[in-house]
Amino acid sequence: MTRANANRTAIGIVCAIVCECLYGTAFMFTKQATDQVSMLTLLSWRFFLAFAVMSIPVALGWLKV
Repeated sequence: MTRANANRTAIGIVCAIVCECLYGTAFMFTKQATDQVSMLTLLSWRFFLAFAVMSIPVALGWLKV
């Protein structure tokens, strides 16, 4: 294995670990949030937030719809 391939492998491993940590944190947050609010309320806020965030590139003209 060359040095470049070893670096790519190391970067891939670090990215996978970070991804799994974010996924686990999101799972724990969702579990705790559903104890406070209803599942449909949480789902509606998630869709609203996703819509708002994805509307920013469209409003700035970065994406054409």
